[in-house]
Amino acid sequence: GVQTCALPICRASEVRRWQEWHDLAPPEAGKDGMLLLTTGDDPYLVGPRVDFPQQVPLMVSLRVYSDEPGSWQLFFFDRHANEAQSVRMAGRAGEWIELKAALPELGPGYRLRIDPPGRKQ
Repeated sequence: GVQTCALPICRASEVRRWQEWHDLAPPEAGKDGMLLLTTGDDPYLVGPRVDFPQQVPLMVSLRVYSDEPGSWQLFFFDRHANEAQSVRMAGRAGEWIELKAALPELGPGYRLRIDPPGRKQ
C-alpha cells in the first residue's frame, strides 16, 4: 500500500525549516499554509532531511495557489536534486488546485525541493 506521511508545513515552526535557495523571499507561515514570494523566474526552496518509511511507495499531495501560470516540480533526493528524481505537475494561475504525484520508495535522509512557477519577465 501507499504510506500517508503528513508534513505539517503550515505551522510556523515547520515553515522555518524550509530554505529559499533561489529566486524566493524567505517562506512565511500564512493562514492557508506556507506563503512563497518569488523574486525571479526560477524559484525553488528545500525542506529539511526527513526519514521516510523504507520500502513503501509514497503519494504526495500539495494544495497550491499561484498568481503565475506554469508547472510545479517536486524533487526528492538524498544528495543532489536531479531531473531523474523529480515529478512535474501542471498548475493553473488564480485558483486553488490540488497537485498529486506518486513517489518511489525513499527511506531515511531524503529532502524535498519545491519549484513553483516563476515570475514571467
